[in-house]
Amino acid sequence: GGSAAQTEPTVEATTAAAPAVSEADLAAVKQYALDNAQQMKAGTTALAATAQSYYDLLAGHNFDYAAAWAADAPALTQLVADAKTHWLTASTHYELDEGIIAGVPSLAFYDVWIDAGPSAEEDPAEAYEWTLELADGRALQSPGNFFHSLLEPIIWGTRADFVGLPADLDGDGATALGEVLPEANVLLAAARSMDGATGEMLTTVENWQPTLSDAFTALAVMIPTMNEYFEQWKLSAFVAEQA
Repeated sequence: GGSAAQTEPTVEATTAAAPAVSEADLAAVKQYALDNAQQMKAGTTALAATAQSYYDLLAGHNFDYAAAWAADAPALTQLVADAKTHWLTASTHYELDEGIIAGVPSLAFYDVWIDAGPSAEEDPAEAYEWTLELADGRALQSPGNFFHSLLEPIIWGTRADFVGLPADLDGDGATALGEVLPEANVLLAAARSMDGATGEMLTTVENWQPTLSDAFTALAVMIPTMNEYFEQWKLSAFVAEQA
């Protein structure tokens, strides 16, 4: 009876008052995702170019890292510094986009490949199956994601098999975390492949037509994991080096 009649207008009024998500709002979400993806791509393109210059310099010394360091320390120091800068540019803009990329089903594959997926060594069941082909003929099977399984350990030297030579990059007489000459073959292959993957991601974002469901899914997926990302960030080699 009467109570039901009273509740109906209230529901209708609430519904009417709820702000509608417009096409303009969804276009703004897409533009945000696109802007960050474009800036990330600029970082990965610069990183690939730096990796090529680094590889070429080492190739000129027949990949004798000690000889290269003795002959070209200033150039190598600058190239490693540039690689760190470009990795950080790419990572910063990916992190700003991650809630959308990881949270939208049509884009989520790229989060696995670029930022989040484990290597086969870490988790054989969950690892994305792909192969990183190196210029020297080696192939890394299902090596994990580009940012944290490959490029961060390569550039900051946190995995021994990715290090060409520990080197006193800052000239203080000691080699601290992040003071390495990366192994040139794996650096070049990872940086090139990362740039290719980012290019694919950018094209997918360009063609993405966001829906209201996408926007809510991105929020629902990402909010519970923010604390986990903060812990990963605190534990990263980059942050440890800055401390």
